Amino acid sequence: MVLGALGPNDSGNPLNPKLKAIDELLKALYGDNPSEKLGRKTPSLRKWLEGIRRHFPPEVVGVLQRDAFERMGLREMLLEPELLEKLEPSISLVADVLLLREAMPEKTKSTARKLVEMIVQEIERKIRYPLVAAVQKSKTSLSMPIEPGAGRIDWDRTIRNNLKHYQTALGTLIPEKWFGYRKGLRFPEVCIVVDKSESMVESAMYAVVIGSVLASLRSLRTHLIFFDTEIVDAGLGHEDPVDVLFSIPFGGGSDIASALAYLGEQLHDPSGGLVFLITDLYEGGDESRMMEIVRQLRAQGVRMFCLLSLHDSGKPDYHHGMAEALEAEGVPCFPCSPDQFADLLTVELAKR
Repeated sequence: MVLGALGPNDSGNPLNPKLKAIDELLKALYGDNPSEKLGRKTPSLRKWLEGIRRHFPPEVVGVLQRDAFERMGLREMLLEPELLEKLEPSISLVADVLLLREAMPEKTKSTARKLVEMIVQEIERKIRYPLVAAVQKSKTSLSMPIEPGAGRIDWDRTIRNNLKHYQTALGTLIPEKWFGYRKGLRFPEVCIVVDKSESMVESAMYAVVIGSVLASLRSLRTHLIFFDTEIVDAGLGHEDPVDVLFSIPFGGGSDIASALAYLGEQLHDPSGGLVFLITDLYEGGDESRMMEIVRQLRAQGVRMFCLLSLHDSGKPDYHHGMAEALEAEGVPCFPCSPDQFADLLTVELAKR
């Protein structure tokens, strides 16, 4: 169906009231002189936002909102809490909120934080179970039959595999086979190094939530580092992910070399380091220095992956030449969805 007013020579039935309302909403954005039809005054925007939410499903509302930002320069609509409350939360919208938060008045920030918190909770609901399952699966694969006292006991597996030996008369279980982990065997130190330039904000949101989930697991030591031309160390990721996102000054260029140099100083045991570098590889610093640091880390035993994006939307734009150079040094480069990240983590954590 094509919406639109009938011309003087057109024949046919006029639009019913509902379709006419939809036509007006779309015309305000996509018609001639859309900025004049929609305007930038709060009442006009509020009416338009209410209309699109009434007549379109959430996924379409998100598309219309993004188009409004791009076509009409309506980013200032985020500066009014009354408007923020009417927006349909989405990853791209929250990225805009994070980029604009410094320009927001104080009265708006609490509303903006609620939007960010809604998206963070949605991301966590989707990825927590796969991540926890990845760690548990890897942990199980490392557990093996051992002699008591020969290492750290895997009590969960030991009990489950010896339930048939439960002694009713004694009221206790006497294991015949013990399971556990060799002395000195531990998971690698997981380091997530995230480009916080504007083009990587959506990936950064996923990275913060992933870091928070992994930090909640006692089996892992997780480190979260953000960079552009400056470095922000979010520590071991135990903080509230919303607090972390609001504390990071997004935007700016990229100095990957300095970020990797800093990472090398933070690793407790480089030979047990598992590094996920999340960036589009548009290096604003010294490319030759970056590659030299990569070689040094690899020589120390660090396992490194370059994730060109960490989200589900579209094909990322990235520096193909730098990706090829990293691949030549043994650093795989590829876009990665959160589900794929959990699969990758499962494989890498299980490597002895």
